[in-house]
Amino acid sequence: METLNLKKEFLKESNLYEKGMLNGNYKEVNKAHQRVHKIYEEIRKNNIYNFFETFLDNENDYVKLNAATFSLKTSPEIAEKILEELIHTSSILATTAKMTLDLWHEGKLTLL
Repeated sequence: METLNLKKEFLKESNLYEKGMLNGNYKEVNKAHQRVHKIYEEIRKNNIYNFFETFLDNENDYVKLNAATFSLKTSPEIAEKILEELIHTSSILATTAKMTLDLWHEGKLTLL
C-alpha cells in the first residue's frame, strides 16, 4: 500500500478507535486497534521509520496516542513527552497513555 493511503488509513482507524472508546463499543475499538497494528506492521516491513512522527502534532489525541506509541523507539524524547501530556487528558485515554509508558519503561514494549 502507498504511504499516502497508509496515512489516510491510519487517521481513519485512529478516529474509529476514538469513537469506539468514547461510545464504549469495545468491538469497534478492538477492530480499529487491529487495523492500526496492521498499518504499523506494513510500515515496519517497509522500513518507513519516521512515518508516525508526522502525526505527533495532530489535533486529535487518539491519533497522537497511536503515533506516539509507534514513535517511542525512533523518537523517544518527543513520543514520551506526548504520552506524558496525554496522561492528563480524559480518563480512558490517560490510562492507555500511562500503561503504554509504563510498559515502555519496563522494556515490555518492542517497536520498529
